[in-house]
Amino acid sequence: MIGAIIGDTVGSRFEFDNIHTKEFEFLTPECEPTDDSIMTIAVADAIIEWDKTGRENYEVLSDYTVKAMRSWGLAYPNAGYGGHFFWWLRDESMGPYNSCGNGAAMRISPVGWAARDLEECKQMSFAVTAVTHNHPDGIMGAEATAVQIFLARQGYSKEELKQYEEENYYTLHLDMPWYREHYQWESLCNGTCQPAFQCLYDSKDFEDSIRNCISIGGDCDTTAAICGAVSQAVYGIPKELESQIRSYLDEDQLAIVDSFNERFILPCGRC
Repeated sequence: MIGAIIGDTVGSRFEFDNIHTKEFEFLTPECEPTDDSIMTIAVADAIIEWDKTGRENYEVLSDYTVKAMRSWGLAYPNAGYGGHFFWWLRDESMGPYNSCGNGAAMRISPVGWAARDLEECKQMSFAVTAVTHNHPDGIMGAEATAVQIFLARQGYSKEELKQYEEENYYTLHLDMPWYREHYQWESLCNGTCQPAFQCLYDSKDFEDSIRNCISIGGDCDTTAAICGAVSQAVYGIPKELESQIRSYLDEDQLAIVDSFNERFILPCGRC
């Protein structure tokens, strides 16, 4: 999930000040983790706790997710949450609100790493997503992202990932030149996941995939978080970059990142 955090943090300073070039300093003092990272950490926290119980059932995972997202969200109230989600964080009586926003996909990456098989990946994705984003488009965006990560872990190439994506989820008919010239701000899952995946498929390494996301503008911290999540599973992350991003996280955030990595990622050597 560190790939999602890197993408989010790199994109944070360009979210409301888009650039359309790949030439920029990657991480600067102006960068910071936003709601994308905080909620990714919250989902990871929930999965850790669920895994400790023996993965009893998916309803328990949903309960852990609600608890973790509200706890982390209220601990970091200024991270930049969307309006409806921020209301949900503060109102414990509020249930799912039929969102199809890209928040469903930006936070999903821990599922792709923790799932033990494809069906479990899909079930876990639904369990952590439908607690807020229960619109079919929100469910699909999260699942499409989690499945891309899971399949990349199994050794799927970028070409195979794209083929699977187009056969099961989104049709990816736009290329990077089109996105750089025409892409506009998009907060919905279907308009964010598609360019995020294309930025990966047209990349040469992890950093290049994130640079692609920044170069198309729009809600680029979220696009980069989604892309970075899958890109980590495809390429791995350079040790120097992993070390650098840790300086942007506090002790509580790092504790979850490290616990999750030790439990699910380090054994496969892709962090």
